[in-house]
Amino acid sequence: MQETKKYNYFMNDFGTALASAIAYLPKENQNRDNLQWAVRNNGATGYLFCSNYLYRNGKKDYKNVQFSIKLKDETIRMPRKKVTIKDGTYFLWPFNQEMSNVLLKYATAQPICSLKEDNNDTYFFFEDDYIQSEYLIADKEIQDVKVKNGSCKKEKSGYFINQLTPGKECVIEITKKDGSTVRFVTLTEEESDHIWKGTLKGKEFVAITHSALIYDKDKITLIDDLPATEIWMYRNGSFKQQKYQAAPHNLQATFRSITPMEKSQWIRPTEGDKVKRSFVLNTFSTIEQAYLRYVSPTSVRCILNGKEAKTTTMDHYSYADVTSLLQKEDNTIEFSLPTNKSVMAEIEILLKNGERIIWNTDATWLSAKDNQPVIIAKEEKKIVTYDPKEHIALYEIKAPRVSSGEEETRMYISYKGDIANAYQNGRLIGDSFYDGTDWILSLSRLKEAIDVNPMEIRINGLKSADAPIFFEKNVDPADCVNPTISGIQVKQEYRFKIEMDSI
Repeated sequence: MQETKKYNYFMNDFGTALASAIAYLPKENQNRDNLQWAVRNNGATGYLFCSNYLYRNGKKDYKNVQFSIKLKDETIRMPRKKVTIKDGTYFLWPFNQEMSNVLLKYATAQPICSLKEDNNDTYFFFEDDYIQSEYLIADKEIQDVKVKNGSCKKEKSGYFINQLTPGKECVIEITKKDGSTVRFVTLTEEESDHIWKGTLKGKEFVAITHSALIYDKDKITLIDDLPATEIWMYRNGSFKQQKYQAAPHNLQATFRSITPMEKSQWIRPTEGDKVKRSFVLNTFSTIEQAYLRYVSPTSVRCILNGKEAKTTTMDHYSYADVTSLLQKEDNTIEFSLPTNKSVMAEIEILLKNGERIIWNTDATWLSAKDNQPVIIAKEEKKIVTYDPKEHIALYEIKAPRVSSGEEETRMYISYKGDIANAYQNGRLIGDSFYDGTDWILSLSRLKEAIDVNPMEIRINGLKSADAPIFFEKNVDPADCVNPTISGIQVKQEYRFKIEMDSI
């Protein structure tokens, strides 16, 4: 996001000239072991692009690098002294760019955006973490050059500026002969990641803040997860700091594991050896998956719609995939039990429209022989966890009721697995593919609060650590086989409104 924002600003302010420039790529680029670079120019002006970055792969450092750009009337060499292009470095440098009638022969800093204030113009650059910035400015219509946090040397052809300490106070101030001022501000790379540009009451502004920033007509709004923030507004040649503080929120979520057959009861027939129940599946959707889980102190048979379910014995319960046995509308389930034996069971149904339905054994079941209500038996044992061979985990989450207002309240779920789904009242309200980062869910957008009507999270783990799924380097697939939630945070954003008159 931060990198993209910077390049958007660059394209907004400098993209028109870049679009028509012709690209020149050295033949050496065909060997990816070589340093990758290119030039786009439009006659005598343009940009040098360089990349020593290869996704998910390390690159060697290239030492003693200096670029020579042969133009029609001159050859530009930059930087003046050879440098090392380290692994992970990428940049674009301008050459022969007219910036408010100041000819920048070259800069080893990357332009971000520009700002016009009355008769004065400011151009913002940032220095790569590994390569020191230097500027060569042609002596054209210039009356004076002053440098703050750097060194300036007047040469025959212009002004050479180096030994810069990048930051908000690193300013090259150029006074032109017509009395107007042009400034070049060299930010650190970290500062450039947090730069913002917009328009208030028809006037452009540039600011630096770690908060998210939105603007509308005559005000700026800062949005942050923390109760304190600051913004550095650029005005008349310098950045001015403004700080803001709000009363902190203290929101806590609670979560617990949901166990298999948690809402099911132990039942046995009043007469005979069978218990049964009819269920109606009213849906326009289709059945995506359906699973039977049951536990009994003895061997039992389950007949679903006249067909026997083929079960697998897990460590603590029996399990069957019954997707092909279920049907829309009427379904009949029957368990055959030895005399005076009981069973506890559930069927979990996942529909393609996102609904999740659970059918449990309870007092609504009947004895098959006389259609009398079943006997609720004494609980034999509690199943405390899903079998590892299922590769699933379920959790119940409660969080405080969201306050009204503009501030969004979000829940940050730290989990590991493959796919996670969030349900409320059996309806899908969010999903996530695990990528090593927190899953963010907005509580403000839920139809019902989850303080008394909890959210349920169902996480599917990977079937194997060798599953053919791409993950970033920070993810170990072996940790995703048996899914878990390790923590949940609730954050209500803070909004700080800044009126134009206070800027």
